[in-house]
This record gives sequence, C-alpha cells and structure tokens, in this order.
Amino acid sequence: MNHCLSFLILIFVAKVIPVMIPSIGNYLQNEVDSLESLDLENKNITSFREQCTDEEGAVFIGLHTVEILQAQGYDSETHYVTTDDGYIFEVHRIPAPGKPAVYVLPGIFQSSRDLVLNCKGRSLASKLSEAGYDVWLGNFRGTTYGRNHTSLSPDNGRFWKF
Repeated sequence: MNHCLSFLILIFVAKVIPVMIPSIGNYLQNEVDSLESLDLENKNITSFREQCTDEEGAVFIGLHTVEILQAQGYDSETHYVTTDDGYIFEVHRIPAPGKPAVYVLPGIFQSSRDLVLNCKGRSLASKLSEAGYDVWLGNFRGTTYGRNHTSLSPDNGRFWKF
C-alpha cells in the first residue's frame, strides 16, 4: 500500500516539478510513464521499476536512514529540529554544499528511510544526490524519527494531540 500511495503522490508531483527542476522532472516523468503497465488489481507493484534482489535488500533490514546511506556509499548527516510546541524530529541530509538544495518529505505513514530503501542509484534520494542536489530528507511528528518531545513521552496521550 505504501508504494501505491507514494506513486499516486508522484503522479501529482511529476506534473509540477518538470517546470521547476527539469532533471528531477524527467526522472519522475519516467517513473509515472512506467506506471501505465502497473497491475494494481493483482497488486503487481514491482513491475514499474527494477527492485533490489532479496539479497541486496536484506542488508538494509533494521538499519537507520543514515546507516543505509552510508552502506550505499553516501555521506550523510542527521539534524534535529525542534518545533515551537516542543516536538523533536530528525532530518537526514546527503550533503552537497554549494549545490541547490531539495527538501523531500515521505508519504503518509512513511519516514525518510522509505526514501532511501531501494538499492544505490534507484531511490529518489540517490537520484537527486547523483544529479547534484544537496538532499534533505524530512520526517513527521509521531513517526520513527519524530517520536521525541522536550517534555512529553510518546506513552503520554498528550504527545499525540498535535
């Protein structure tokens, strides 16, 4: 379901980004064009692009976003953002100082980890990095990398009233 939702969002974004950032737009348009053969009724979601083999993908199980990026040979950083109301979440970066910055947010119920999970060179984050962008991968409150607060615990019901 996460892949389907991500690529539904991708279809929308691919219509706006080509005007703003042509090289990323071309990548997204190719992904959208390949969705035409996607068989959603039979849940054949691997047909739209080459995936990691089970052996390649297995090395990422249980790894943090930064660990996956490092395993793929990318420099990476973790930054902590604190909101005005005390929530703390991680933002991950594939640095390219002096290059144009791009901030990518994952889909609903996802995290920055989902933006790097495919093998090197096949994820959106790696495509952006290899295209010469300073890539920032965001997260949302309450997700894997957004379960901290200056005074509340996720076990406290008030934590979830944001």
